[in-house]
Amino acid sequence: YLENLERLQKIKEEIYLHLLSRREELLISQPTIEPNGKILDPPRINRTPVAPNEARTTVLGLVLGLLVPVAIFFLRRQLDTKVKYHSDILSNTSVPFLCEIPSRPKNNDNEIVVANQEHDAMAESFRLLRTKIEFLGTDHAGASRCIMVSSLLPGMGKTFISANMAASLGQVGKKVIIIDADLRKGSLTRKFYSRKNPGLSNYLTSRTDDIESIIKADLVCNSVDCIFSGLIPPNPSELLGNGRLTSLVAYLRNRYDYIILDTAPIGLVVDTDVIKPMVDNTLFIIR
Repeated sequence: YLENLERLQKIKEEIYLHLLSRREELLISQPTIEPNGKILDPPRINRTPVAPNEARTTVLGLVLGLLVPVAIFFLRRQLDTKVKYHSDILSNTSVPFLCEIPSRPKNNDNEIVVANQEHDAMAESFRLLRTKIEFLGTDHAGASRCIMVSSLLPGMGKTFISANMAASLGQVGKKVIIIDADLRKGSLTRKFYSRKNPGLSNYLTSRTDDIESIIKADLVCNSVDCIFSGLIPPNPSELLGNGRLTSLVAYLRNRYDYIILDTAPIGLVVDTDVIKPMVDNTLFIIR
Protein backbone atom coordinates (compact mmCIF):
# COMPACT_ATOMS: atom_id res chain seq x y z
CA TYR A 1 0.00 0.00 0.00
CA LEU A 2 2.74 2.46 0.90
CA GLU A 3 4.64 1.64 -2.24
CA ASN A 4 1.56 2.35 -4.28
CA LEU A 5 1.05 5.75 -2.65
CA GLU A 6 4.68 6.63 -3.19
CA ARG A 7 4.41 5.73 -6.88
CA LEU A 8 1.30 7.90 -7.36
CA GLN A 9 2.95 10.81 -5.58
CA LYS A 10 5.93 10.69 -7.93
CA ILE A 11 3.68 10.62 -10.99
CA LYS A 12 1.72 13.68 -9.82
CA GLU A 13 4.91 15.47 -8.89
CA GLU A 14 6.35 14.94 -12.40
CA ILE A 15 3.10 16.20 -13.99
CA TYR A 16 3.07 19.28 -11.76
CA LEU A 17 6.70 20.11 -12.53
CA HIS A 18 6.04 19.70 -16.24
CA LEU A 19 3.06 22.08 -16.11
CA LEU A 20 5.09 24.64 -14.16
CA SER A 21 7.82 24.57 -16.80
CA ARG A 22 5.27 24.97 -19.60
CA ARG A 23 3.73 27.97 -17.81
CA GLU A 24 7.08 29.64 -17.54
CA GLU A 25 7.77 29.07 -21.21
CA LEU A 26 4.42 30.64 -22.13
CA LEU A 27 5.04 33.65 -19.89
CA ILE A 28 8.39 34.24 -21.61
CA SER A 29 6.96 33.91 -25.18
CA GLN A 30 3.64 35.78 -24.57
CA PRO A 31 4.79 39.29 -25.80
CA THR A 32 5.79 37.89 -29.17
CA ILE A 33 2.45 36.26 -29.95
CA GLU A 34 0.20 39.17 -28.96
CA PRO A 35 -1.19 41.22 -31.99
CA ASN A 36 0.17 44.72 -32.74
CA GLY A 37 -3.13 46.13 -34.10
CA LYS A 38 -5.10 48.54 -31.95
CA ILE A 39 -8.56 50.09 -32.44
CA LEU A 40 -8.21 53.83 -32.86
CA ASP A 41 -11.86 54.67 -33.75
CA PRO A 42 -14.88 52.51 -33.22
CA PRO A 43 -16.82 51.47 -36.38
CA ARG A 44 -19.63 53.76 -37.58
CA ILE A 45 -22.63 53.02 -39.86
CA ASN A 46 -23.08 55.31 -42.96
CA ARG A 47 -26.81 55.69 -43.63
CA THR A 48 -26.20 57.52 -47.02
CA PRO A 49 -25.30 55.33 -50.06
CA VAL A 50 -21.90 55.99 -51.60
CA ALA A 51 -23.05 55.11 -55.15
CA PRO A 52 -24.91 56.02 -57.27
CA ASN A 53 -24.78 59.77 -56.70
CA GLU A 54 -28.29 60.79 -57.72
CA ALA A 55 -27.71 64.54 -57.61
CA ARG A 56 -24.61 64.40 -59.79
CA THR A 57 -26.25 61.99 -62.25
CA THR A 58 -29.33 64.20 -62.54
CA VAL A 59 -27.32 67.35 -63.20
CA LEU A 60 -25.10 65.57 -65.74
CA GLY A 61 -28.11 64.16 -67.57
CA LEU A 62 -29.77 67.58 -67.66
CA VAL A 63 -26.66 69.23 -69.09
CA LEU A 64 -26.17 66.53 -71.73
CA GLY A 65 -29.86 66.63 -72.62
CA LEU A 66 -29.58 70.33 -73.38
CA LEU A 67 -26.16 70.44 -75.04
CA VAL A 68 -26.38 67.39 -77.31
CA PRO A 69 -29.53 68.46 -79.24
CA VAL A 70 -28.18 72.01 -79.60
CA ALA A 71 -24.88 70.66 -80.90
CA ILE A 72 -26.63 68.34 -83.38
CA PHE A 73 -28.89 71.17 -84.61
CA PHE A 74 -25.93 73.53 -85.02
CA LEU A 75 -23.90 70.89 -86.87
CA ARG A 76 -26.77 70.08 -89.24
CA ARG A 77 -27.31 73.77 -89.88
CA GLN A 78 -23.65 74.27 -90.73
CA LEU A 79 -23.52 71.27 -93.09
CA ASP A 80 -26.87 72.00 -94.76
CA THR A 81 -26.45 73.92 -98.03
CA LYS A 82 -30.15 74.11 -98.93
CA VAL A 83 -32.02 77.39 -99.23
CA LYS A 84 -34.62 77.39 -96.45
CA TYR A 85 -35.54 81.06 -96.02
CA HIS A 86 -35.48 84.09 -98.28
CA SER A 87 -32.97 85.62 -95.87
CA ASP A 88 -30.46 83.04 -97.17
CA ILE A 89 -30.81 84.58 -100.62
CA LEU A 90 -30.60 88.15 -99.38
CA SER A 91 -27.47 87.47 -97.32
CA ASN A 92 -25.58 85.60 -100.06
CA THR A 93 -26.53 87.44 -103.25
CA SER A 94 -27.05 90.98 -104.47
CA VAL A 95 -29.78 89.99 -106.93
CA PRO A 96 -33.17 91.67 -106.27
CA PHE A 97 -35.52 89.39 -104.39
CA LEU A 98 -39.05 89.90 -105.73
CA CYS A 99 -41.36 87.84 -103.54
CA GLU A 100 -42.01 84.50 -101.90
CA ILE A 101 -44.72 82.20 -103.30
CA PRO A 102 -46.18 79.81 -100.68
CA SER A 103 -46.62 76.12 -101.38
CA ARG A 104 -49.86 75.00 -102.97
CA PRO A 105 -52.12 73.00 -100.63
CA LYS A 106 -52.12 69.27 -101.32
CA ASN A 107 -55.88 69.25 -101.90
CA ASN A 108 -55.60 72.00 -104.53
CA ASP A 109 -54.68 70.65 -107.96
CA ASN A 110 -55.56 73.79 -109.94
CA GLU A 111 -52.74 74.92 -112.18
CA ILE A 112 -54.06 78.52 -112.27
CA VAL A 113 -54.72 79.67 -108.71
CA VAL A 114 -55.38 83.35 -109.53
CA ALA A 115 -58.13 82.80 -112.08
CA ASN A 116 -61.12 83.33 -109.76
CA GLN A 117 -59.90 86.53 -108.09
CA GLU A 118 -59.06 84.65 -104.92
CA HIS A 119 -57.71 86.54 -101.95
CA ASP A 120 -55.73 83.81 -100.23
CA ALA A 121 -52.01 84.01 -99.48
CA MET A 122 -50.95 82.42 -102.78
CA ALA A 123 -53.08 84.70 -104.96
CA GLU A 124 -51.88 87.76 -103.07
CA SER A 125 -48.26 86.68 -103.51
CA PHE A 126 -48.74 86.56 -107.30
CA ARG A 127 -50.27 90.04 -107.21
CA LEU A 128 -47.21 91.21 -105.32
CA LEU A 129 -45.02 89.55 -107.96
CA ARG A 130 -46.98 91.33 -110.68
CA THR A 131 -46.40 94.67 -108.96
CA LYS A 132 -42.68 94.01 -108.57
CA ILE A 133 -42.33 93.01 -112.24
CA GLU A 134 -43.84 96.30 -113.36
CA PHE A 135 -40.90 98.11 -111.73
CA LEU A 136 -38.23 96.04 -113.44
CA GLY A 137 -36.23 97.86 -116.09
CA THR A 138 -36.02 96.99 -119.77
CA ASP A 139 -33.36 97.49 -122.42
CA HIS A 140 -35.86 97.93 -125.24
CA ALA A 141 -37.89 100.99 -126.06
CA GLY A 142 -41.62 100.88 -125.62
CA ALA A 143 -43.84 99.15 -123.12
CA SER A 144 -43.19 95.59 -124.30
CA ARG A 145 -41.13 93.46 -121.95
CA CYS A 146 -39.72 89.97 -122.46
CA ILE A 147 -39.14 87.92 -119.29
CA MET A 148 -37.41 84.56 -119.09
CA VAL A 149 -38.38 82.22 -116.25
CA SER A 150 -35.85 79.57 -115.29
CA SER A 151 -34.51 77.58 -112.36
CA LEU A 152 -31.48 75.53 -111.45
CA LEU A 153 -33.11 72.08 -111.52
CA PRO A 154 -36.46 70.60 -112.60
CA GLY A 155 -39.32 70.56 -110.14
CA MET A 156 -38.75 74.08 -108.81
CA GLY A 157 -42.17 75.29 -109.98
CA LYS A 158 -41.15 77.60 -112.83
CA THR A 159 -43.98 76.45 -115.12
CA PHE A 160 -46.55 76.92 -112.36
CA ILE A 161 -45.22 80.40 -111.58
CA SER A 162 -44.99 81.34 -115.28
CA ALA A 163 -48.61 80.44 -115.95
CA ASN A 164 -50.00 82.18 -112.87
CA MET A 165 -47.82 85.24 -113.41
CA ALA A 166 -49.18 85.52 -116.95
CA ALA A 167 -52.74 85.10 -115.65
CA SER A 168 -52.19 87.76 -113.01
CA LEU A 169 -50.88 90.23 -115.60
CA GLY A 170 -53.81 89.46 -117.89
CA GLN A 171 -56.30 90.27 -115.15
CA VAL A 172 -55.19 93.92 -115.08
CA GLY A 173 -55.67 94.40 -118.80
CA LYS A 174 -52.15 93.62 -120.00
CA LYS A 175 -51.70 91.79 -123.30
CA VAL A 176 -49.66 88.73 -122.32
CA ILE A 177 -48.30 85.76 -124.23
CA ILE A 178 -46.45 82.86 -122.68
CA ILE A 179 -44.05 80.73 -124.76
CA ASP A 180 -43.12 77.19 -123.78
CA ALA A 181 -39.44 77.42 -124.73
CA ASP A 182 -38.54 74.19 -122.93
CA LEU A 183 -38.36 72.07 -126.06
CA ARG A 184 -37.01 69.08 -124.14
CA LYS A 185 -39.67 68.58 -121.49
CA GLY A 186 -42.49 70.99 -122.40
CA SER A 187 -44.19 71.03 -119.00
CA LEU A 188 -46.57 73.83 -119.97
CA THR A 189 -47.58 72.02 -123.15
CA ARG A 190 -48.22 68.72 -121.37
CA LYS A 191 -50.44 70.44 -118.80
CA PHE A 192 -52.56 72.60 -121.11
CA TYR A 193 -52.14 71.27 -124.65
CA SER A 194 -50.50 68.41 -126.55
CA ARG A 195 -46.99 67.97 -127.92
CA LYS A 196 -48.41 66.27 -131.00
CA ASN A 197 -49.84 69.56 -132.28
CA PRO A 198 -47.73 72.18 -134.10
CA GLY A 199 -45.93 74.69 -131.92
CA LEU A 200 -42.67 76.53 -131.42
CA SER A 201 -40.49 73.70 -132.74
CA ASN A 202 -42.41 73.76 -136.03
CA TYR A 203 -41.70 77.45 -136.47
CA LEU A 204 -38.02 77.12 -135.51
CA THR A 205 -37.51 74.32 -138.02
CA SER A 206 -39.16 76.45 -140.75
CA ARG A 207 -42.00 73.99 -141.19
CA THR A 208 -44.33 76.97 -140.90
CA ASP A 209 -43.84 80.71 -141.21
CA ASP A 210 -47.33 81.61 -140.08
CA ILE A 211 -46.86 82.81 -136.51
CA GLU A 212 -50.59 83.32 -136.03
CA SER A 213 -51.21 79.62 -136.60
CA ILE A 214 -49.16 78.59 -133.55
CA ILE A 215 -50.60 81.22 -131.19
CA LYS A 216 -53.37 79.72 -129.05
CA ALA A 217 -55.73 81.92 -127.08
CA ASP A 218 -57.44 81.30 -123.72
CA LEU A 219 -56.04 77.78 -123.20
CA VAL A 220 -53.91 78.53 -120.15
CA CYS A 221 -56.42 81.11 -118.89
CA ASN A 222 -58.60 83.90 -120.21
CA SER A 223 -56.90 86.96 -121.75
CA VAL A 224 -53.58 85.10 -122.07
CA ASP A 225 -52.22 83.74 -125.37
CA CYS A 226 -49.73 80.92 -125.57
CA ILE A 227 -47.25 79.35 -127.96
CA PHE A 228 -46.70 75.73 -127.00
CA SER A 229 -43.52 73.76 -127.60
CA GLY A 230 -44.72 71.37 -130.29
CA LEU A 231 -42.93 68.15 -131.22
CA ILE A 232 -39.69 67.20 -129.44
CA PRO A 233 -36.75 68.13 -131.70
CA PRO A 234 -33.40 66.29 -131.66
CA ASN A 235 -31.40 69.54 -131.41
CA PRO A 236 -33.19 72.07 -129.16
CA SER A 237 -30.15 74.28 -128.50
CA GLU A 238 -29.39 74.69 -132.22
CA LEU A 239 -33.01 75.51 -133.00
CA LEU A 240 -33.22 78.16 -130.30
CA GLY A 241 -30.05 79.82 -131.60
CA ASN A 242 -30.79 79.79 -135.33
CA GLY A 243 -32.23 83.33 -135.25
CA ARG A 244 -35.89 82.51 -135.79
CA LEU A 245 -36.70 82.81 -132.08
CA THR A 246 -35.23 86.32 -132.13
CA SER A 247 -37.49 87.21 -135.05
CA LEU A 248 -40.46 85.70 -133.24
CA VAL A 249 -39.80 87.75 -130.08
CA ALA A 250 -39.37 90.92 -132.17
CA TYR A 251 -42.70 90.25 -133.88
CA LEU A 252 -44.50 89.61 -130.59
CA ARG A 253 -43.14 92.80 -129.01
CA ASN A 254 -45.35 94.81 -131.36
CA ARG A 255 -48.48 92.99 -130.18
CA TYR A 256 -48.03 92.20 -126.50
CA ASP A 257 -47.11 94.06 -123.35
CA TYR A 258 -45.44 91.05 -121.74
CA ILE A 259 -43.73 88.06 -123.34
CA ILE A 260 -42.99 85.29 -120.84
CA LEU A 261 -40.58 82.51 -121.82
CA ASP A 262 -40.85 79.30 -119.79
CA THR A 263 -37.38 77.84 -120.38
CA ALA A 264 -35.41 74.75 -119.40
CA PRO A 265 -33.42 74.58 -116.13
CA ILE A 266 -30.01 76.22 -116.43
CA GLY A 267 -28.32 73.51 -114.40
CA LEU A 268 -28.85 70.80 -117.01
CA VAL A 269 -28.75 72.33 -120.51
CA VAL A 270 -27.42 75.41 -122.32
CA ASP A 271 -30.75 76.46 -123.85
CA THR A 272 -31.13 79.40 -121.50
CA ASP A 273 -27.70 80.78 -122.49
CA VAL A 274 -28.96 81.02 -126.06
CA ILE A 275 -32.19 82.75 -125.02
CA LYS A 276 -30.70 85.27 -122.54
CA PRO A 277 -29.66 87.91 -125.15
CA MET A 278 -33.27 88.13 -126.36
CA VAL A 279 -34.90 88.93 -123.02
CA ASP A 280 -35.09 91.99 -120.77
CA ASN A 281 -35.20 90.24 -117.41
CA THR A 282 -34.63 86.78 -116.01
CA LEU A 283 -36.84 85.45 -113.25
CA PHE A 284 -34.92 82.77 -111.32
CA ILE A 285 -37.01 80.40 -109.23
CA ILE A 286 -35.55 78.93 -106.02
CA ARG A 287 -37.51 76.33 -104.10
